[in-house]
Amino acid sequence: MSRIDVFNWQQIRGECLSSSELELELTCSSGIIRKAVEKKVIMPDHTVPIGNREYYFFDKKRVEEVRQVFSLSQVIAENILEMFMDFVSDMNMSSSYKPVFLLAMFDNTDKKGRAPIDAVLKDFLNFYLQRGDKNLSVEKDRVRMKEAASLGEDEVCPLIQERFFPDGFNIGVNIGFTAGQTIMHVHVHLIPRYKGDVSDPVGGVRNVIPGKGNYIRKTHSQ
Repeated sequence: MSRIDVFNWQQIRGECLSSSELELELTCSSGIIRKAVEKKVIMPDHTVPIGNREYYFFDKKRVEEVRQVFSLSQVIAENILEMFMDFVSDMNMSSSYKPVFLLAMFDNTDKKGRAPIDAVLKDFLNFYLQRGDKNLSVEKDRVRMKEAASLGEDEVCPLIQERFFPDGFNIGVNIGFTAGQTIMHVHVHLIPRYKGDVSDPVGGVRNVIPGKGNYIRKTHSQ
């Protein structure tokens, strides 16, 4: 394993896959590569330190080697459907609010794209209740919907509103390592924001640099 000089990392980076890109190649769970490196199960070819975090890169020729380490099957056209159905059958719906909410919303959306919140709420709750009725895992113990049978619609509604109806958004694009980019393809961060999630939201994305956020306060003080 070698550390990359941040001034010439792009040249080296062109021959490598980041941890997340390797996970896509392997069709495995997000975070599994980082955990394996930290446990010394596998070693990256290059490491890029940024702040107090390190980012790992692997030679593209090592994909099959790493696949063997995790005993992962290669996903191809002939087996992708079967593997997906096996995954769905085994999954425990951990932290599944988003797909369940989307399913409830799509099932109740009219031709104009409107979905009555009462109908969405009812279907959202019924999804978990039906899993319990079938003796399926409802949710992990730490997730509130684990206790769906004891929750009323008035208790579930705030949970949906908190998760899916934020008070605002931050939209940002990181371009280059200096700006914090670690996944080297074009993508946009859409960050939901809620009242009180930070003590002073003034400046929004400007707060990425400490002390540069509240320019209003600085201007008034002058």
